[in-house]
Amino acid sequence: MDTNRILADLRSHRDRLTQAITALEALDGSVAAEPKHVTPSRKPTAAAAAPSKPASRISPEGMARIIAATKARWARVRAGKASNSRRRRSSAAAPSKPTSRISPEGMARIIAATKARWARVRAGKAPNSRHRLSAAARKAMSEASKRRWAAHRKDTKEAVKES
Repeated sequence: MDTNRILADLRSHRDRLTQAITALEALDGSVAAEPKHVTPSRKPTAAAAAPSKPASRISPEGMARIIAATKARWARVRAGKASNSRRRRSSAAAPSKPTSRISPEGMARIIAATKARWARVRAGKAPNSRHRLSAAARKAMSEASKRRWAAHRKDTKEAVKES
């Protein structure tokens, strides 16, 4: 089949799907602003371009109430009397709890434990050595891995030779 013919057929299917989507959106009242798949040469239909219902707006009375409430709230904030629902703690309202401090003896114990830990690390004896592999175990795992990879490479070469 010719490539141009296939492309023309696909474009016609796309156009029919776009028309069906537009018709369904018009029935629901949820018309998209502009479909992403519309090409520059093709313009959306009039039904798709015009929204089915006008955007909601706030009435002048409602806007006046919002403005008045905002002005009153900022007046309370400036006066230091924020509304109860949004009250924040101020440093003057509640004295802060004193923070706990480590005693010099406790600090000395921490420093001694840290120095001992680093001494063990430098000596090659980690604090949790039971979770670490010995050198012999690491070597055995390495050799086993090398053997597995060698067998895998051998099988792969044989498969390539057969085909």
